[in-house]
Amino acid sequence: MSSSPEFNLYISHAWKYGEQYDRLIEMLDSAADFQYKNSSTPADKPKENANTDAGELAIMAATDRRIAASQGVIVLAGVFIPNKYWMNKELESALQHKKPIIGIIPWGQGRMPIEVQKGATEIVGWSAASITEAIRKHFT
Repeated sequence: MSSSPEFNLYISHAWKYGEQYDRLIEMLDSAADFQYKNSSTPADKPKENANTDAGELAIMAATDRRIAASQGVIVLAGVFIPNKYWMNKELESALQHKKPIIGIIPWGQGRMPIEVQKGATEIVGWSAASITEAIRKHFT
């Protein structure tokens, strides 16, 4: 049995799950002596319509609750983000709740949005070792 604590992570996905998100989850799942709970909204959510005012408010309230309950936020953010609006909302929530933010530069990219650069507690490269080290360092 591992003596490693379980980290409660909110992994930003800007409302679009993709190949890089899946690779990140695989990396975290296979990291040595690392346990975590993914508090992000499940892939089959949100059921609310983000294109309505009521739906957007409901989604943001649910996201805010998940971020508040987490130990910190992981942002996989390359230059091209499918829904930058939601990523910015997630960053705002993390900052409001004083949650650490780990920005991950996706494989093969050298840059990330300025919003992530400004808000991140730490920015790391695309490796399980650097990601889990940053989580252990900041998510206490």
